Amino acid sequence: QVMAAVGQEFLGKKIRYVVQEELLGTGHALSQCKDVLCGRFLVLMADDLYRREDMEKLTKCPLALLAYELPAATPGNNSWAEIKLNANGSVSEILERQPGRAGMLVNCGAYVLDMRYFELPLKPAGNQTAEFGLPQTMMQMVKSGAEIDIVRASWWHRVTAPADLSLEKKAA
Repeated sequence: QVMAAVGQEFLGKKIRYVVQEELLGTGHALSQCKDVLCGRFLVLMADDLYRREDMEKLTKCPLALLAYELPAATPGNNSWAEIKLNANGSVSEILERQPGRAGMLVNCGAYVLDMRYFELPLKPAGNQTAEFGLPQTMMQMVKSGAEIDIVRASWWHRVTAPADLSLEKKAA
């Protein structure tokens, strides 16, 4: 549908599509783009909404991840990817499927990465899945000494279900 609606060019820019034939997770999806990317690149979850100002801050970093601080607890909801920071304020760990609590820093699914990502073996998204996770694969960069900066989102609208498309509810 996107290909049909947008076509091969948008605002004078040529568009190249990469199709993930087998749905094997976000890490696998990004790995399919290796031959069309170079240098640093921006990765966004296509179904979430972000602020332009936050994207501008994110793209100024060599390697970075957009994070949002939850304003309130989300009881019974174990669907957050919590970000742990090291003493330098960069990412040390990402813990998937965490219950939300006020003040918790969560992954917004927006990243600035570079070609080092493609040198890493894909890591499973969790114990109960055959999918490969982008955050799990990316964390190998941290373990090898790379610093991934945190950019705090001023606003984020997470879309995980059709009802989330209403902008009436607050971010995250």
